[in-house]
Amino acid sequence: MQITTAWLRKQGACAGGIAEFKSKFGKSAKLTRANLHKMPHHARWLAGRLLDAEAWAEYERVLSEARAEYRRMRAEALAESERTCDEYERVRPEMLEEEYERVRRTAWDKYIRANVDAVADAIGLA
Repeated sequence: MQITTAWLRKQGACAGGIAEFKSKFGKSAKLTRANLHKMPHHARWLAGRLLDAEAWAEYERVLSEARAEYRRMRAEALAESERTCDEYERVRPEMLEEEYERVRRTAWDKYIRANVDAVADAIGLA
């Protein structure tokens, strides 16, 4: 199937959707999976124009499964994020102390080298 800007207008597509379509495809494009992936936020709108009632019901069933999987994965990611934050809060004082000590030691070593160099320069050592 070929999708055109005229067809989109006739189907009641919003001006922004038509502008996005034109910026990606010009005045027309073949309806392919690859092209649909280029405009993923408009897929449901397009499905509403192309699917009959039976196909729409199947689409909704598959989409429902996808939503459930998304929610499961999101919940896992959130739980992991919370565990990571809890762990960070637990170790942060140690991390800060270690980082402070590393920076302090580096600065001290630099100061000592500068001090020794200043003394050596002052007494004329090569």
